[in-house]
Amino acid sequence: MMTDKRQTRKAKANGEVNKGPLTQAEILSYIKDGRPAQISDGNGFYFVINDAGHPFWALRYTKPNGKRAWSYFSSPREMSLAEARSEAATIKLKIKREGFDPASEKKKAKSQRLHTVADLWADFYERESKRIEHPNIIASLYRREILPVIGRYELVKVEPTDIRFIIERINEGYGSKKPRKTVANKTLYLLTKIFNHAQKLNLVQYNPASIFTAKDAGGTEKPKEFSLNIEQVAELFSALRKNIGKIAIQDYWGLALLLSTGVRKMELYAARWSEFDLDNGTWHLPAERTKSRRGFTLPLAPQTIEWLLQVKAYSGNSNYLFPSRKKGKSDNTHVCENTVNHSCLKLKKKGEIPWPEFDPHSLRHTCRSLLSKLKVPTDVAERYINHSFVGLQKVYDNHDYFEERKEAAVELADILAPLINIDNLLRK
Repeated sequence: MMTDKRQTRKAKANGEVNKGPLTQAEILSYIKDGRPAQISDGNGFYFVINDAGHPFWALRYTKPNGKRAWSYFSSPREMSLAEARSEAATIKLKIKREGFDPASEKKKAKSQRLHTVADLWADFYERESKRIEHPNIIASLYRREILPVIGRYELVKVEPTDIRFIIERINEGYGSKKPRKTVANKTLYLLTKIFNHAQKLNLVQYNPASIFTAKDAGGTEKPKEFSLNIEQVAELFSALRKNIGKIAIQDYWGLALLLSTGVRKMELYAARWSEFDLDNGTWHLPAERTKSRRGFTLPLAPQTIEWLLQVKAYSGNSNYLFPSRKKGKSDNTHVCENTVNHSCLKLKKKGEIPWPEFDPHSLRHTCRSLLSKLKVPTDVAERYINHSFVGLQKVYDNHDYFEERKEAAVELADILAPLINIDNLLRK
């Protein structure tokens, strides 16, 4: 039977401090149980089971700057309880006498193991993927344009000529790929960030990408502001309807939603159903998914809700409006950011979409242009597409214009629905 002391420990295991020496039998019991645990053996020495169920020996200590920190130094599979106690005591003595910081030393040791560009990328991506909204975009760029060329190079041997080769290769086109100036610019920017990271870790003395500018890559890019007039919108959706089967029906409704809501492409294509309240006609974009990093609530017109229900019919049990369509991918992964672009490119190559400048982002500009045609006030139209105000207007105009945006959404949907609805495809 479990002792009262053991029961107390069990009850407090998830994150609470528990005093008193542990036994090997108790450790084995916790490992078998597998639930997250954080149990004190005394004197800052802990037995920890993380959320993934992996057990560790850990030391809780005070860093030289006064902050509290954890040092995970081994596991019960590699070190017995008695050995771990002894190791913890040794580390504590070193902290006291030498100002030793185990966590910092561990980071230094990890940095010293980074020898190649591929090693550096793995460390850079581990950090960067937690900070940016779509880390898969930079991962794809690295795999396509950087890894095949310099992935195996030693960091100290990468020279500016290697960087120039990469960006000129993209600029001039290689294999079956045409010249891609925008990709050249993005690749140069990514290379600069990767080698900035190397400098911060003291792995290189200088950044071989830093001497290049956009002029050396794809040149200074002008913002794309192509938009369609209402006749061209009708032409676009007529072409899309004729080619359903060659493009996915989900892309048809997705493009309709981009046009009616004016959101950015991945704000829609990475959206979860939990963000929508279709009964009350609202969509709440969380702060972490907007460019401005501020939450935003969109009013939805009845026709837009109907198009969302069309999408729902194809999303199955996925949490996402547009789950990945790749075989073997989970339903709980959203569609790739390039999927709808490829659908549009396919029709452009066939001449079905006759505007070379058109891409899915053009529908955001089209939405804004149509709002002006409907004589929607500028402030309301700008808030409709979640543009931030600038200068004094940003300071003084905090009005959200929700009701006005709701009226505008209905007006816009009224002129779009006859051009978009497909009677025989509407959900019954």
